[in-house]
Amino acid sequence: MTTTPATADSPPHLRPIPDRSGSRKIWDRIGWNVALVIEILAIIVIAELAITGLGLWNPQFVPPPSDILDSFSRLAQRDLLVKDVMFSLGNFVVGYLAAVVVGVLLGLGLGMLRTFRTMAGPLVWISYATPRAAIAPLLIMWLGFGPESKVAIIFLFSVYPILINTWVGARSVDQTLIRAGNIFGARRFDIYTKIVMPSIVPYLIVGLRLGLSRGLVGVVIAEFVGSSAGVGYRIAILSSQQDLAGALALTILLVVVAVIAAKILELVRRRVAPWYKEEGA
Repeated sequence: MTTTPATADSPPHLRPIPDRSGSRKIWDRIGWNVALVIEILAIIVIAELAITGLGLWNPQFVPPPSDILDSFSRLAQRDLLVKDVMFSLGNFVVGYLAAVVVGVLLGLGLGMLRTFRTMAGPLVWISYATPRAAIAPLLIMWLGFGPESKVAIIFLFSVYPILINTWVGARSVDQTLIRAGNIFGARRFDIYTKIVMPSIVPYLIVGLRLGLSRGLVGVVIAEFVGSSAGVGYRIAILSSQQDLAGALALTILLVVVAVIAAKILELVRRRVAPWYKEEGA
């Protein structure tokens, strides 16, 4: 029996599926990271040449990457940097984890329970519209200069992206699947764990990442407003001393921490939701 080769005019379901080579699969996996590294190196080289080589900017106001690296090495040799990092990291972990728990639970309640959504929904939107940076000084006054106020500020900055994305995800669950589960006698717990939670994974991942970045902003603001330790406090001190290279070094450190935390979230996502794939993940 002779088989007619598939052509461009063949129906889609009869066309041969292109074979992805091994090198293409590898590039799909690491291409995003390779491009990121190349772009960062290019920015560093261009900035160094523009500031140090061509003198386009005053190094006192726009430090070159070499000065930033030297400042970071100098700061790393001091015990204060380790204490500042541990202080900020400890507050961030507590505040962010609290935001995850509260944000997911409230988001599921607002998305799945109509009565609760009617009663609590307006309060959530009013509190979301309140500028959190304006509340930070009040929390410092109420809770003091210790870790409690820092954790509260980080929580406020982190919780809303998680809550709202979980809420939207829960509202987007296919009701047909829920009705089918009820028809077949599924328990409420099974509906939440096997239908609702897998459906909101894309929304939850976005919320967790946004909450992560907003939480780091909360760390800096909390320590700017009132603190005697932490990375944000140290950035404010270095800026007041006109040590811009040191301030930028610590700012870049926060960026690196955010990237590492995002990668950890991605590893967790691969374990709990291997079916969901993001661009560059």
